[in-house]
Amino acid sequence: MAKKKKKSGKNNKPKYVAPEVEVKKEEAPVVAEEPVQADLYDEELPETGIRGLLERKLTRKVSNRLIVAAIAAIMLLLGFESFKFAYRITNGSAVDPYPGKEINVYIHDSMSDSDVATMLYEKGLIVSKLDFVIQAKLKNYKPSKYAGSYTLNTSMNAENQLNELMTTVENKQ
Repeated sequence: MAKKKKKSGKNNKPKYVAPEVEVKKEEAPVVAEEPVQADLYDEELPETGIRGLLERKLTRKVSNRLIVAAIAAIMLLLGFESFKFAYRITNGSAVDPYPGKEINVYIHDSMSDSDVATMLYEKGLIVSKLDFVIQAKLKNYKPSKYAGSYTLNTSMNAENQLNELMTTVENKQ
């Protein structure tokens, strides 16, 4: 076997070793620490660890519950108002109790259903113009088709008044 020769040159120099220096450590004075209470509402403690986690979970639960309660309340309110509106449209209510008073109205052929609703509202025959217009659209009421003079009563609801207005002049005679 052939022996390997050591290379001579730059790599054979000894490495520099720093002299050991002795460093003196100063000791901090010992202070008696007060016991820390892990109060959930203690603002001095950092929001880390278990306390912070519990606080964030509690906050998240409360805010989620408030959001769900607010949405439920809004939906309940909208449902109730929708029911009241649908009830007014289908059943309606009269302005006066029976016997009421009779009022003569004249429907021109150039009037729209909202014009008729405004006229009836101003004469005190209907409770709501919007309710009357919606009922007129549902019944396909066209004032130009049913122009003429009519006698309506304040004890009639909007549906009965529409039925009366939808009778042609020929049927009335």
